Amino acid sequence: MLTYPIECFVAREVIENYFFSESQPPSNIRHYGVTFVLCMLAMTVSISVDDLGLILEVVYRSSSGTTVSAD
Repeated sequence: MLTYPIECFVAREVIENYFFSESQPPSNIRHYGVTFVLCMLAMTVSISVDDLGLILEVVYRSSSGTTVSAD
């Protein structure tokens, strides 16, 4: 339940540092705009995907690197 807000905070900070590094600190409009886009993106994915098992498997397999699976 608390994972998404924490991840949203991290993602927003990364976006601010990557795309807008020369204009820190962010204005309120940009801060809320980036937050809104992140939330809408997450909502779009959650509405359009029926089963997150496939997505979680792809993320797991792509982040595991050289880990050998028993499948």
